[in-house]
Formats: sequence, structure tokens, C-alpha cells
Amino acid sequence: MVKDRVVYVLDTAICTNGLDLAIRYDQKVAKYQQATVRDQVLALTGCTAVETHGICITYRGAIYERSYHVLRKLGIVKRSWNFILLKVLVDTWRIWNQWRSNSYSTRTRRR
Repeated sequence: MVKDRVVYVLDTAICTNGLDLAIRYDQKVAKYQQATVRDQVLALTGCTAVETHGICITYRGAIYERSYHVLRKLGIVKRSWNFILLKVLVDTWRIWNQWRSNSYSTRTRRR
């Protein structure tokens, strides 16, 4: 997302309730703060700066406070959050379902 010639890199994560959302947020930020990523984004967009943020959500729908403030800063209204959360949950389910169908544990075993 681009706002005021600043590129915002947002990476969503669905977390369990037992995981500290601050740790997951920091992991997402560190993942995209590498110089190569920043340079590529700036070259592709022609913008002046890059900000990286994690949008961390528990599987029950609670959103991390810093993620909340990023969305508010970008002007994303709460009504849109429901759509974003739904898309993230559905895509996470699809990835999990694909992994499960390809894993050995779900294949039928010969007797």
C-alpha cells in the first residue's frame, strides 16, 4: 500500500492465543526490513521510504494493538477489517487444508 510516497509492506499472521503477538509482529517486521527487500520495493514503486508492519490476529479474531494503529494510520475503516480478517482466515484454512491433504498422515494406509 502506498500513502504519501511511503510504501507500507503489510504481512498478516494468524496466531494462537498462547503466542505473544508482540513477538510475531517483530518477526514479520524483521522479515521485510532487509536491505534487498527495501531496495527492490523502492525501485519498483519510485517512492521515498518503506515501512514494514505485521498485521497479527489471533484465530479468534483479536488484533494486536500495534497492528490496529497501523490500520488506523492508513485510513482503513473497521468495516474493511472484517473483509481483511475473513480473507486471511479463509486463505490460512486453504493452505492448511492443502498441506493436510498432501501429508502422509492423512493418506490411507494399505493393510
